[in-house]
Amino acid sequence: AAETHSNKCVNCDNEITFEEIVAIIKGLDHKEETTDTYLLKGVVTDFDSFHNPYITVEGTSDTVLCYYLHEGTHNGVTYYPEDLDIGYTITVVGPLKKFNSDLEIDNGNLIGAISPQRTVTLEAVTNGTVNVVGGGSFPTTAHDGDKISFTVTANEGYKVASVTVNGTAITADADGTYTATVNGNTTIKVEIVEDSVVVIPE
Repeated sequence: AAETHSNKCVNCDNEITFEEIVAIIKGLDHKEETTDTYLLKGVVTDFDSFHNPYITVEGTSDTVLCYYLHEGTHNGVTYYPEDLDIGYTITVVGPLKKFNSDLEIDNGNLIGAISPQRTVTLEAVTNGTVNVVGGGSFPTTAHDGDKISFTVTANEGYKVASVTVNGTAITADADGTYTATVNGNTTIKVEIVEDSVVVIPE
């Protein structure tokens, strides 16, 4: 079988491009379906009334309907069709079908999904510093599901009051590391306040 995540047929010996796969669909008769299973990749541009995604196939201007798309697992990650939105780049595997004028990959599985690039904003921090675990600058873009781990160090006489991700508070783990999970455009806010604890000298 040809290897997946390439421009190939999944369970046949042919190595073909996405464009050639689309050409196979165009050559089918109404309601005709292939016995071989194919892999297609593209960007979600719309959904039908049943939330089946239409994709513009990579390297082409052709639109294919991923009809009756099921969840799928690849490299230990499970992908769910109900999580998709317009702009996602997805990889699907299934037989090809033509229904009226619709080009379809029919009754297939979703084996890859990457969200559009999201904006990550770290609001200005005063009276302390924020450092990304592993070093480097704080990321300004990421994809849904990406995790950003960081530490917060308050200046002397100050303390960390709160850390929020899109308005939801998160807490540090035992090592003092905060982890923000990207979900859409993401804003991280760190509030550092004056420490009100008064130390009375002996």
